[in-house]
Amino acid sequence: MNHSREFSNPEKEMVELRLEGVFNPTEFADCVVAFVGLITGVSEDISPMISASDWLISAEEGSTIIRATSNPEIQDSGEAVQKVSSMIYDGLAHLESSGSKDHQSNLVFSTKVLKHLRKMADLAI
Repeated sequence: MNHSREFSNPEKEMVELRLEGVFNPTEFADCVVAFVGLITGVSEDISPMISASDWLISAEEGSTIIRATSNPEIQDSGEAVQKVSSMIYDGLAHLESSGSKDHQSNLVFSTKVLKHLRKMADLAI
């Protein structure tokens, strides 16, 4: 199966995962779990005050876009989501530019977060 995934978000006010291709149910579920793990893992790394309730997860109708945005019902969630989104996108850019041989790249994300990223990368092959 040919899969691809792309993180997109120029404004860094949300985290969006675009999936293309055909997935079996297990692969799709694993990717969604890894995506949520990435968001919650980076949130925990930034601040224990950022909770899962700061996020809303949505899927765009008729697509395979999974979007994580701030929960407007939670005070200051927008600021928290911007911090997390920025760290995710900046960290991904650093990992892409540094290459796999750069041991410093492991310092960008925690081991827990890297596990989720590897899972999504494995599904993109």
